[in-house]
Amino acid sequence: MIDLIQETALKILRQSPDVVVRNKLKFEILDQQGIGQEVFSIDASQHVKTLADEQHDDGSWGRFHSQDSRRKQKFPTTEFAVQRAVHLGIDHAHPILAKAASYIEKVLDQSIPFPDPPESNNRWETGKRLFLASTLSLILPDHPLVTRERSLWLDIASRAFQSGEYCLEDEIAAHAELTGASIKHSYLTLRGKYQLNLIGTHRRKSAFPFEKPLVTWLWEQSEGIGYFTVPLNLPPGNKPEAVDRWLASLDLILTRFPVGAQQIQPAIQSLLEQQSNDGCWDFGPCPRSSPFLPLSENWRKPNHRKFDWTTRALCILARYYC
Repeated sequence: MIDLIQETALKILRQSPDVVVRNKLKFEILDQQGIGQEVFSIDASQHVKTLADEQHDDGSWGRFHSQDSRRKQKFPTTEFAVQRAVHLGIDHAHPILAKAASYIEKVLDQSIPFPDPPESNNRWETGKRLFLASTLSLILPDHPLVTRERSLWLDIASRAFQSGEYCLEDEIAAHAELTGASIKHSYLTLRGKYQLNLIGTHRRKSAFPFEKPLVTWLWEQSEGIGYFTVPLNLPPGNKPEAVDRWLASLDLILTRFPVGAQQIQPAIQSLLEQQSNDGCWDFGPCPRSSPFLPLSENWRKPNHRKFDWTTRALCILARYYC
């Protein structure tokens, strides 16, 4: 399978794709196999230039988590812009992400205020720190403030799975003791993308005791991972937005909980079955408000839409089969 993934990546590269596609194929697929390819500066991408142009002087892009619908912005929130930057392949040392990390650190240590309107409930303080730490972990996973918040969520996850499988009552009790937040039917339950991302950035030599039961539990969720809201165990149909979130869900599990990856094998098989005869994938028009797509500058150019969807699929398959 790796040979087929590699062959498709090289096929795309021979057609001179845009810089982001070229670099992702090199770093996420071909470098793993020791195949040399020329690297281009990520700053050549118009997507990167737009990120830099829209970034505020303080390192943010305005509100952090909740969009202000009154403002017409190319990046609705700071966390969205950071996700976009990371997925485009911008390095943590790049000025865009260095400035963003510095800003998030100041908000997380309360040197400056959280920019969004507050919620009137006992979840808000925990939620704010979660959004901030999870986003910062995409840039600097070993940052001390990330480590602090990750330790909290590792403790919560360990207690929620202490019986060997997920128990809502145990998770509720963990929050009652550790955060004081009421979490039932809320975004703070462990299936949320922020919690999963934060927990999974912990660098360890072996799997968490709860890793396989966690992925099994996520696989069985009818609404999928929180904020992605598509079931992992059902093909998402032909709507690009649903496909985009389904792929993001698979990617999150494969990058953060690789030991549990065997639990999602049917989804990987479904992805393979959607490959066209030319070895590529094309799930249609660019999904709205996606931090993951587009990668290419212009989808009106021949094959660029196909290059982008195929690159996403290949990167997911490479993580699974490597």
